[in-house]
Amino acid sequence: MAQAQGSSARLAIALEDTFKTRPSTLVHDCEAAWDELVDADAVVTADASVFKVGTKSMKAVVAAGLAAGDIVATDGFAAKNLSGMTHLAFWFRSSVALDAGDYQILLDDSAQCASPIEALNIPAVASSEVDTWKFCKVALSNPAACTAIVSVGLKCVVDKAGTFYLDDIRAVHQAHSIPFISESIRASKNLFASNVLRTGRQPLTPSPGVKAVGGAIATELSPIGLQMLWYGLFGSKTISGAGPYQHTFKFGNTLPTFTIEKQLTDIVQYFQYSGCAVEGFSLDIKPDGPITCNFDIMGCSETLTTAPHDDDPLYNGWSQFNGAEVAISRGGSTLGIADNVTLSIKNNHDGNVYVLDGTSERKYLPAGKISVEGKLTCLFEDSTLYALAMANTETSLVITCSRGTGDGSAGNEKMVFTIDELIFKQESPVVNGPTGLKVELSFQPYYDNGASASAVKLDIYNNVSTF
Repeated sequence: MAQAQGSSARLAIALEDTFKTRPSTLVHDCEAAWDELVDADAVVTADASVFKVGTKSMKAVVAAGLAAGDIVATDGFAAKNLSGMTHLAFWFRSSVALDAGDYQILLDDSAQCASPIEALNIPAVASSEVDTWKFCKVALSNPAACTAIVSVGLKCVVDKAGTFYLDDIRAVHQAHSIPFISESIRASKNLFASNVLRTGRQPLTPSPGVKAVGGAIATELSPIGLQMLWYGLFGSKTISGAGPYQHTFKFGNTLPTFTIEKQLTDIVQYFQYSGCAVEGFSLDIKPDGPITCNFDIMGCSETLTTAPHDDDPLYNGWSQFNGAEVAISRGGSTLGIADNVTLSIKNNHDGNVYVLDGTSERKYLPAGKISVEGKLTCLFEDSTLYALAMANTETSLVITCSRGTGDGSAGNEKMVFTIDELIFKQESPVVNGPTGLKVELSFQPYYDNGASASAVKLDIYNNVSTF
């Protein structure tokens, strides 16, 4: 087996409806033959030699006599609520090339898919994809109506005979791809040596400790592709506009949780981390090169599997900013002497909520009070900024990353970090040598009565309608 390569790795993030629960509902595992309804022109079995997940798949051999519009087969099960999900994901394999919609997956709250709530087009199968497994993900058209699904079916829309396989049919909350430089998310347990004495000097079997899940995602600042992480950091979001769009993030009283999946696609291994929260964020802006940033993640559980939550996570594009596209203003006026600014945000989750429940996992992940810190490094031309620090005078900062017109259309994206209220820490400049002097002013944002109603507000202007 080949070694896994980082260049083939992906990170996918999906919003959880229930804390610590993978946002996925199994509709049918396809481990048994479908027998609720089978058309006379089809032979349906559970195939133990061709499968993708588990040990079997649903196999349907469709003869030429099957007419367009006929249901090949259905199978029933106890009612399942899919209303919190966005897509149906499944593995599909065909012995013949298909156009999109030649066959459909049916979902119904009545037996034998008699009046389907969902009739979902199976994506096209190119001639090069014949007799190979294809991961399919199709948006649910009316998930709110899928509260009591009891039957799943395969329907022939266009008369094409062949052999078709289905496996691991799930309703999922769509995952989003996270472009990244590196990541360190992992599960770890301490090992504790036994202090018991026995005959001889050999050590005893160690005992495992609790499971700590967490790490960081290092990436670059982009107005596209990181929206789920911004939502996790701030907890409150609004989207306005009819295209382009304005995404506004503010600090909320509650924070969402996610399942983050580390996808090693070249060796088909998937690490799923559930109950994940965005613990913090750090940003470092310099005049030259891409702007680097880090998102700190804290989670609860890890599952290693060969079946992905979403093998086709949504990729909204990428358009990183660089230092030459940044401007900083203070008190409404451009500040043209800054050569570095850093910003750090922490949600201060309590990561020590372990209980005696046999899982060794965090039970909850309560968020604490938000803390925000930053540092502004400027060329020392006069004492204006330093005087603010000496007097503990409130001021404001706006960090704007923009290209083109900044209206949010493609190639004209913009990001604005607004800090209405902050105090500079008094730190007088020092002489380090013969070169020009700089003043480093740490600062602490806060919220008292600022117009943004948030210690930090982030506005993103792009052409992505939702996330």
